[in-house]
Amino acid sequence: AYPIISIALKSSKSSVYQVWGLDTYDSEKSELDMGSEFIQYHYCESETDLLVKFMGYWTKNYPDVITGWNTRFFDIPYLVNRIAALGTEDAMRRLSPWNLVEERHVVRMTRKQQCYEIVGIQQADYLELFKKFGYSYGPQESYKLDHIGNVVVGEKKLSYEEHGNLYTLYKEDHQKFIDYNIKDVQLVDRIDQ
Repeated sequence: AYPIISIALKSSKSSVYQVWGLDTYDSEKSELDMGSEFIQYHYCESETDLLVKFMGYWTKNYPDVITGWNTRFFDIPYLVNRIAALGTEDAMRRLSPWNLVEERHVVRMTRKQQCYEIVGIQQADYLELFKKFGYSYGPQESYKLDHIGNVVVGEKKLSYEEHGNLYTLYKEDHQKFIDYNIKDVQLVDRIDQ
């Protein structure tokens, strides 16, 4: 029901973070501990424009593996469903190098959840992987990225508590909202390393 307002990613083949967003952003003013040359921001006029530009990049740079935090049950279904809602099923299938995106339903803790297999691209959801293989860190009080990032690499997500919630952050401080998205990608990348 809600539009995609930003997409951020980083390829393991590059040190540059690719970001698409619906408002202005100045990488020179970033709060993050990286130079502006490591952020490529793509301004988009609408969600449709954002998805067209993102898909242009994606189809020229298909990854072998998608990593992220809770990507299997949130990010990927959200992206697939928004592309299908705004475009066509054909547009949604372009996420796959083989034009095959298969819907699945998985029961987790008695709750049916939707996920997608993007054929030709493996998914490594670090939330699932940490719960399964992160036992060397012991039981955790939380499996949120903020907590696990702090436990594994000593870094937390970018705080936006002065704004109360992400929607208010997006509306009132788009610059920080984009930094927040980049920091999430950065945390997963550092956990991966």
